[in-house]
Amino acid sequence: MDPHPRPKRSVDGFLSPAAKPPQPRPAQHRPPVRPRTAPPARHAPVVKPQPAPQPRDTFRAKLGRFVRALLQAVLFLFLFGLGFFVQTLVIGQVAIAVYAVAAFVLKIPSRTTFLLAVLAFIIVLIAQARHQSQLASVFAIYAFLLLAVGAVTLALELRDDI
Repeated sequence: MDPHPRPKRSVDGFLSPAAKPPQPRPAQHRPPVRPRTAPPARHAPVVKPQPAPQPRDTFRAKLGRFVRALLQAVLFLFLFGLGFFVQTLVIGQVAIAVYAVAAFVLKIPSRTTFLLAVLAFIIVLIAQARHQSQLASVFAIYAFLLLAVGAVTLALELRDDI
């Protein structure tokens, strides 16, 4: 026997398939296999926090709101009554300064002050239509002062909101 046997050749001179040593197969590119995981857990539905229940209006709270509204009405009537009956500019300016202090302390909404300024402008228009220029100029100054007080109270309201 031959220690190194020759591979068998076929009729055409090539090696027969049975004589060929097994060749390693070329590696095929396969995408990486991801390990199977459990499906994603279902989350509980998002629950929006409910606002805290508001305490019921007590008699004391209602009385406080009533007194505050009454004070605002009295202050409003006082200022405009003072403006109609006293055409002295200094007295009106002092009254608006008192209103400004009350607006800051009692936290009167700036809307109220701006409404007072609009009413003062309406009085200016009426006074001009009746040819009372002195009264119109006094109320124009009042309107300006009320606009200034309204701007300051609005700035304080916005500061409190932030």
